[in-house]
Amino acid sequence: YGDVPILRSVEVLDRSGSWDSIARRFAWQQPRPQDFPLALAPLSLRMLPQEAVDTMALVTGQNKLLLNIGQLCRSADAQVLPPAVAQLLEAHLPSHVELDIS
Repeated sequence: YGDVPILRSVEVLDRSGSWDSIARRFAWQQPRPQDFPLALAPLSLRMLPQEAVDTMALVTGQNKLLLNIGQLCRSADAQVLPPAVAQLLEAHLPSHVELDIS
C-alpha cells in the first residue's frame, strides 16, 4: 500500500439533507463596519495615570503622537506596563516612537 492515504473515520454532521443547516453551522462572515462595537470582543478601558500620559505628546496639525518609550518604561507602574513588557519594549523599540493617528 505504501504512501496511499487511508480513510480512518467518518463523522456524520447532519442527516437532514438540508444544506442550509450546514451552511449556517460552518459559514462565517466578516462583521460589517456598521455592526461595531457588537462585532468586536469587549474592550477593557481605564484611565491612564498621569505619569503615563506625560510620556505622550500630540503634534497638532500633523496628526502625530510622539511616545517616549524610555520614559514610559521607567516611570509606569506595573498595572500600566508590567516589568517584563517594559523590558521587551526598551530592548526592541527606539526610545521615541512617532505614531500616525490620522
